[in-house]
Amino acid sequence: MTIHCAGLTAEYNPFHNGHARQLAMLRAQYGDVPVTAVLSGSFIQHGEPALLDKWTRAAAAVDCGVDLVLELPVLHSLRSADFFAAGGMVTLAATGVTDHVFCGVEGLGEGDTDMDRAGRLIQDTACFLRSPAGNEALRRLLREGESYGTAWEKAVRAWRPEAAPLLKGSNNILALAYEKAIGQYGLPLTLHPLPRLGERYTSTQLVPPYASASAIRHFLESGAAAGNPGAEQVLAGVLPAPSAARLTAALHGGTPNRRSDAPGLLDTRPFGDRLAVLLAYFFSVHDAADLYNLCNADAGLCARLYNARAALQDGWQGYLRAVVTKRYAAPVIHRVCLMLLFGLPRSFWTREPRAGCLRVLAFNERGRALLREMKQKAAAPILTKAADAAQYRGADWYPELLADFRATDLWCQLRGFTGLSGLDYTVSPYYGG
Repeated sequence: MTIHCAGLTAEYNPFHNGHARQLAMLRAQYGDVPVTAVLSGSFIQHGEPALLDKWTRAAAAVDCGVDLVLELPVLHSLRSADFFAAGGMVTLAATGVTDHVFCGVEGLGEGDTDMDRAGRLIQDTACFLRSPAGNEALRRLLREGESYGTAWEKAVRAWRPEAAPLLKGSNNILALAYEKAIGQYGLPLTLHPLPRLGERYTSTQLVPPYASASAIRHFLESGAAAGNPGAEQVLAGVLPAPSAARLTAALHGGTPNRRSDAPGLLDTRPFGDRLAVLLAYFFSVHDAADLYNLCNADAGLCARLYNARAALQDGWQGYLRAVVTKRYAAPVIHRVCLMLLFGLPRSFWTREPRAGCLRVLAFNERGRALLREMKQKAAAPILTKAADAAQYRGADWYPELLADFRATDLWCQLRGFTGLSGLDYTVSPYYGG
């Protein structure tokens, strides 16, 4: 099988040994092919501000073997797995050069037989989930109060029990969503699963060498790294050297000295209490009806969020305890509350995935060659400088780009860079010579 360019959808929050292993496995099996990654920008799909800014994470990816990094718009990264995955697939297809996409799956072995079996199960299950029977089973379970992930799992288990393990774990659910999007939008992409090694995505145990990104963030947010002379050694055990160097530098950094610099990591504490302050002010100037018009949540959740606003006095965790239910898990609450702060209409957050423009965050020499080829083949404009966006003001996707700029500004406030704004206009894409 010949691959012109391999595609990945990623968060790299941060880029760890498991990500490096995925790239190594891809190239060991398919040759030294160029790789394009579509990266969540300022916010990840679980509804949190990324640990590091998007340029630093993209640079780490290029330092560690990715050739070109494009931004996944916040329109996609702050939505459910279906829309997150569809946004990534639509963006990769729009490059005009990516023909095969790869993703990690959990709970399966490393052998080719297991991956072939996983690939067939993913294709069959995605077809079922797109079918009228699958859609009806999903809607029925959601009406009964199940969460989205649990509803998927129960629907698939009833249809084909041997496929149920694919619904265990965030990576597997995304793999199904990728395949579903490829079929639903008729994209010229072929999906290939790769075994994900080490701890599960949600694990908070820092187990080298393949600790999860969640565990690494937990280590930093718990304060274990602050003033700990052994913290750099711990990070070096779970991150590739270039990624560890960038994260360590960020820990010692802060507000950028020059407007062209990306920020460091000013404060590793959880972002929630900063969000609680912003949300408390939001609720003070809006009523319950406003919420529905500023996000993609149903009326019941909007009322629940508004009616529990007094719980913000107990901080973000106190508020979560008041609003989280079996149906509305914490990531759903995170995403909706962040949407509210953008001030964008419901029509924005409910539109179908599409590739408005291809925003370049980082590249190397092989990535530069891909960009030259994309200028001839891409189905969407390529944007390397935010200042050049003015020429597209009349485009129907222009509000989506402005939302990405707004997302960076909100990220700054939630990560402790109070008053910092406009980084999209001053920070340039990283070139990894």
